[in-house]
Amino acid sequence: MLDVALELRKGFEHMAEEEDKNYKGYFDEEEVEDDEWLEGAETEAANITKDKMKRVGPPIETDWERATVFVNFLKVFYDVTVRISATNSPTAQKSFHDIMAIEAEIDDLFDRPEMCNGSNTERILFDMAVKMRSKFKKYFAILDDMNHLLLVALVLDPRYKLRNFERVCRIWLKLDLAIIKHRFAELKELLMNLTDLYSSSLGTKKTRPSGNEAEKATTSGTGSSSTKSSRTQMSGKMAAMQADWKQELEDLD
Repeated sequence: MLDVALELRKGFEHMAEEEDKNYKGYFDEEEVEDDEWLEGAETEAANITKDKMKRVGPPIETDWERATVFVNFLKVFYDVTVRISATNSPTAQKSFHDIMAIEAEIDDLFDRPEMCNGSNTERILFDMAVKMRSKFKKYFAILDDMNHLLLVALVLDPRYKLRNFERVCRIWLKLDLAIIKHRFAELKELLMNLTDLYSSSLGTKKTRPSGNEAEKATTSGTGSSSTKSSRTQMSGKMAAMQADWKQELEDLD
């Protein structure tokens, strides 16, 4: 709704300038304040008349600025929701990047210029950021909280493989080198175990690839970032993450 309202901003401003009777009249009307005024009240309190107040508006410059801030921030979560809700294409390989992008966006919210001017927008944004961080940490406080099959799906995507996992851990999660090496080896071992399990389920006996073969098969991304899924419009930290990976692959060539 905010996105559409911003597109129609000039129309709203024009109606305010022209003093459109219906437009102005809407905000002059009184409405019952929407709160839980009767919650826990006694039966005899049901006859109490609620206070009426005028509607807030019409929107002024600060309202439009505040709407722009919220749209730019919430668009990231909207984009993630659209991607992971797809029904005609696989989404598991996207989940790791989406989760990391959400964490980066929440952290970035605390550093926005709007958080340093003492405005009402700052208070609203700060309260929202604190609640969102708390909710996020409830499910993804550490890397171990994530379903490791999502990491497997990332590595099996030929555009990323293990090298991308290492890159995200280093650049975006800012993990220590020793921890990254441990996670790298742990995930690689999981991939090998799953390969063995799959082979045994088919009744075939297949030896593990040698160290060099395994390294080649699981670490180097192909750089093929022009697939249909990657052409989906991205924004914010997700776009920055993909741009960083693209640059990393170009530097390797």
